[in-house]
Amino acid sequence: MITLAALFAMATPLIFAEAPQTGEAKSGDQTNQEILALQTKIEQVRGLKFKEPVKVERISRPSGEDPGKQGYYDAATKRLVLFTDVKGSYQKGVLIHELVHALQDQHFNLQKLGAALHKFDENNDDALALSALIEGDASLTMVEVLKEEQPAAGKMFEGKLETARNLKNAFLYGQGGRYVQSLKAKGGWKTVDFAYFNPPTTTRAILDPATRKGSISLGSGKVRGAYGLMETLLSQPQTREKAVALAKQWRGDRVEEKSCCKAWTVMMDSPEAAADLATALSDWATAQHPEWKKAATKGMVAFWTVPNKGSAGIVRHGQTVLLYEDFKATDPSGWKNRLTSPPRMTLISGADTKPITTGQFLDKLLAADFVCLGEKHDSLPEHRAQLWVLDLLHAADPSLGLGMEAFHRPFQKPLDDHSESAIDEPAMLSQTEYATRWGYAWELDAPLLRYCRQHRMPVAGLNLPREITRKLSADGFDKFSDKEKQELGPMDFQVPEHRTHWFEKLAAMHGNGTASPERKEKSYQVMAAWDHGMASSAANFKKERGLNRMVLIAGSGHIERRFGIPDRVAKLSGGKSVAIRVIQAGEPLEEKGKPLADLAIVLE
Repeated sequence: MITLAALFAMATPLIFAEAPQTGEAKSGDQTNQEILALQTKIEQVRGLKFKEPVKVERISRPSGEDPGKQGYYDAATKRLVLFTDVKGSYQKGVLIHELVHALQDQHFNLQKLGAALHKFDENNDDALALSALIEGDASLTMVEVLKEEQPAAGKMFEGKLETARNLKNAFLYGQGGRYVQSLKAKGGWKTVDFAYFNPPTTTRAILDPATRKGSISLGSGKVRGAYGLMETLLSQPQTREKAVALAKQWRGDRVEEKSCCKAWTVMMDSPEAAADLATALSDWATAQHPEWKKAATKGMVAFWTVPNKGSAGIVRHGQTVLLYEDFKATDPSGWKNRLTSPPRMTLISGADTKPITTGQFLDKLLAADFVCLGEKHDSLPEHRAQLWVLDLLHAADPSLGLGMEAFHRPFQKPLDDHSESAIDEPAMLSQTEYATRWGYAWELDAPLLRYCRQHRMPVAGLNLPREITRKLSADGFDKFSDKEKQELGPMDFQVPEHRTHWFEKLAAMHGNGTASPERKEKSYQVMAAWDHGMASSAANFKKERGLNRMVLIAGSGHIERRFGIPDRVAKLSGGKSVAIRVIQAGEPLEEKGKPLADLAIVLE
């Protein structure tokens, strides 16, 4: 496994293929004065100043060291290392590249940036995307510093990933450089700087910088990402030409490996892209596993019997493709329904963290006026579980409404018009400004809204207008006018449990661990107003529409521990609420011995 320092700083041997890699230097090793001159040139090109001198060391190449690694910047010790067998103009390119890493570290704290990903491993999709930003920035800066004396250096951005001899290097340095070029074209180096505070989280973003489509989580398990999909398809001649184009249409994936089976689920931009991927994966699997015996079976893209091992197959539904290997069974029926059935889940009572039946679960829902469901906004399995709950409750009580954080209060009319079939889906999305105000993948919320339209179920926009929350964040509640305070409604910023939980945490969550008490207060006021506002929206909507009960969907932070929306909506309405966590297997049910919600849906 590559080290953190090497991942941040490895210089590719493909940058200056025409320059000597060993032997005598053409112009001798750089002196300290020459290094300072290079730093000045880098500052002029990159628009950032070195905050302190960079320690540069030349050492003999350690025994067994990768010959493709010419030097590195160590973010932990703040030193730049060059191997003594790197000479001449080639050495100059490596030195510039590593000096840029030192500059990045001084301004953006590379160690902290990597730690923010929790597991900084280049085999993780988000870490690989971050690495491409870091390496692409260093590569582009190096090319611009050297463009007059070594114009051929820029050719590294012209290579095709389909023909790369070293795919990872071509992605990190070549495609990473193209990604940074696209950022710079939008707003100069300041736009590149901003990317370090809002870094790309998927390799799809690196491959397709113009995309505005968010990624989708398919549940627990390893994510191979767009890069992993591309790498797979590039590994066989039959699918090489399609690899990059299909990778640019990746939305999410999940690898599951168990003793009984192995499955790879991939979600694409569209059903058409999924169909193309299913065909490509069929061609890839046939070439990759010549021992598999293809057989015909209905309802599958492809099916193989695997001698002495079971079976394998490919299923497609809508935008999603599933490739599986079953090490024991030859019957594909269980896999055919995997993409269309409700998620596999266990229902848990929060009081004793024990499983309960569907009937017992429903009884607890029917005892409440407000069923509050927490979510991770990008999780497909959690949204499928929400639809299951909505359908379960609607079958028992048709006088039901749905409230969603995803929609803002001022856009209630288009939501009503959509549920009543007065306008179509594109018009509703446009009029509610869903894409710009929410920004998460519409594919996740679409089944819920379509269900409500089918059953003429009213949908409430719960969220406060962002204009209000932004003003709260900037000015604080005391600066609100009487009209603005009236619009927000009666506020209580002193709910003890809520305040204790969020007051210190919010600033740290947004990367400001040294926030002033005034800043912390304003941040807390936003959260309190957010929770109160959504609870107030729900209480008023249920009363105005004469509904028996409502399902409320919001981020898990607004639902867990009850002191966000659930307790507030119960108090405002005089009714009862139940809080439900929807989580992946292995996530905690309790905190300090107390359940985090009244009920839990645990997804496999």
